[in-house]
Amino acid sequence: MHQAQPAAARKGLAQIFLFFPALLALGCGSPTDPMERPAAATPVRVVGRVDTLNMLGLGRSLPTDVRDRAGNRIPDLEASWRPLDPKVASASPEGQLLAHAVGDARFVMSAWGIHDTLRIHVRQVPARVEVDLSADTLALDAALPLRVTVRDSNDFVIPRAVVDTEVSDTSVIAVGGDGSLRALLPGAATLTLQSGPASATRQVVVVGVALILDGKRSRVTGPVSVTSRFTVTNSRMRLRWRPGLLEGASVEAETRVGEKWVPATSPGNGDWLYVSSSVQSLPTSIEFVTLDGDQIAFRMRFGGHRFQPQLFGFPAEYQEQEYPFSRTARLRKGEWGYFSWVELEGTPMPYPNVEHEIGFGGLFGPALIRTSRESFRTESLPHNKRFNLEGGIDAVEFLRTGDQVARVLVPLGRLALITPVFPGWGFGSVYVNSHAYESYGAYLYAAPLGEGVSARAVCRHAWTTAPVKVEPVSEAELAGCGPAS
Repeated sequence: MHQAQPAAARKGLAQIFLFFPALLALGCGSPTDPMERPAAATPVRVVGRVDTLNMLGLGRSLPTDVRDRAGNRIPDLEASWRPLDPKVASASPEGQLLAHAVGDARFVMSAWGIHDTLRIHVRQVPARVEVDLSADTLALDAALPLRVTVRDSNDFVIPRAVVDTEVSDTSVIAVGGDGSLRALLPGAATLTLQSGPASATRQVVVVGVALILDGKRSRVTGPVSVTSRFTVTNSRMRLRWRPGLLEGASVEAETRVGEKWVPATSPGNGDWLYVSSSVQSLPTSIEFVTLDGDQIAFRMRFGGHRFQPQLFGFPAEYQEQEYPFSRTARLRKGEWGYFSWVELEGTPMPYPNVEHEIGFGGLFGPALIRTSRESFRTESLPHNKRFNLEGGIDAVEFLRTGDQVARVLVPLGRLALITPVFPGWGFGSVYVNSHAYESYGAYLYAAPLGEGVSARAVCRHAWTTAPVKVEPVSEAELAGCGPAS
């Protein structure tokens, strides 16, 4: 026969379960609106809480103990949980929530014949973005599939996750509508993929050579307008020409440091091409003679160039005359340097000390300059210093203080070099300084500090791979060309 409990016992039971909400808080997140309460006739009010799990797999532990008003655990009294939506979430034998799918799940708590329902919302919050790209280096015009996987904090894949893509330089790479990565121009760019709070980055380098003519990619050899603006670029260097440069026949060169392009030659002065005097005229023709996947070469002819001695401070007996020439520049794939060659077309002049120059003029010091025989700081010079006068081959290393780039100039001939001191303007640079009436050229190298090779190795490369006919040099000369380290 059922026997009624004393009033004091019923009061104690009510006090125990009145504090069951604190029990639930041990296993749940922030509270939200309370669930529906039991009917008013129920002697106790047990309120469930809504919790959120942000990943599939094992989650928090379900609470199983019951505590009194003071927060003390009632011995030998545990709550049990039963899942109502086991396809969404269940509980492990150890009492941990086990999420199987995104959705809402309910658990019924039972203790001493009193029941309440805990509601769990299961979702997947991105914790990691994985980028599957078969290569970080792409050939120009290539396309690679870009596969992205997003996972939650328990390493479960999040299907159909929203991923935002950002490219630091959209002129270098682009992400197509089909999810492929396309290589547009040589250079480097960072690809950032963001899904919720998680992200991943990859730097992508595009190698090859490309011509941008008047703002558009061009793949055609042959003549172009003499008023055109163009850029020849690979992943490491780019050469630019435009009408209006201070030295009209020069080319501005830039070197890539990280993802930024920094001057390799002097902005405005370019590579300091000086043919008997400054070149003030526009070219009479520009032609791209080589344009393939490995190299680009262009020839600029200055048929209207004149030697103007009085304009540039020569003695009165020096007479003005026509002095046409052409220059050819060649940039190869993956190199930190380019070849430049000047071919004189006019009749040699009968005047001494007429200068023919190319190099890093206009990039002033302070700097350290070294060859196989010389080592000096430009700020210590009281006047111009002309060197390499022994008639041998050499390479000069030009390290500007505080610069990010190491430069090497290799004259393609037994030519003198000069470091100028221009009072009131600047001091310290280096360029070829030839008084001979014959064609001349150089290899201009500029690499980020720490990524290049020795000046001696640059010299060997320049002489052994020169695209023009140069005089033979011996192995012993190459072995002693430029500072060794």
